[in-house]
Amino acid sequence: MNNYIAYQSNPDLKLSCIHGMQQLIKADKLSQDQTWDVKAYANAIQTPIALAELIKSIFIHLPQDQAFIWAINHLEAIPVGKDLIEVWPNFRKWLIFDPNDGLINYVDNGLIKDLYLELHHLQADRAPAFIDQIDTLIAELNIDNDPNNLQLYQLIILKSIVLEHIHQLMASLPCLFESLKADPLQESKSSSIGNGYDDYLDEYFGNENTNVDNHQSSEYVRFVNKLSDQLLFLLSST
Repeated sequence: MNNYIAYQSNPDLKLSCIHGMQQLIKADKLSQDQTWDVKAYANAIQTPIALAELIKSIFIHLPQDQAFIWAINHLEAIPVGKDLIEVWPNFRKWLIFDPNDGLINYVDNGLIKDLYLELHHLQADRAPAFIDQIDTLIAELNIDNDPNNLQLYQLIILKSIVLEHIHQLMASLPCLFESLKADPLQESKSSSIGNGYDDYLDEYFGNENTNVDNHQSSEYVRFVNKLSDQLLFLLSST
């Protein structure tokens, strides 16, 4: 297992990262619409790519004033020398099992719920067989009996999380939240599903929308703030 030791155990690097972010904000050079070099960020802070993608996504989807605060706060919160390898797995469990907003709360199908429950203790060597189970359920779904495609969407989310397709998944936070209570798949996309499925994640989540919606609902803002608060807690915990 790789170690991801925050700031390479160098307090000066942490100060440099915070100062650099402050200067970008002060110079009006930090934008939610700009390209965020996730690999460079991950290398500098020493975080797994999945975690770096999550940090980027929260920054993009928070209201602008809160996003700039988040950009500084998350850097300050990470202890120098902390191994960040378990932050994303712990966040993933919370995202699934949170008693109020956990994704499992929206799953009614017993077979799909069993897969969600198994994710709580899924080991890396079990992941390929777990993906096969998801693909089998996808192939067996009767879309005609699920007009809103909720079961398919729940399986897509689950597969994305297991494969750590965080760029595709978390870039679509509005879709992730709003679709749990509405129609998750646009008709044009649901009609394109084939048996292969290999490229479906990229097709569905591949177009990252970095433009913050000016008409975000209060429920959506609450949800993104809850994501940011939980991640801040996990980043800062020792």
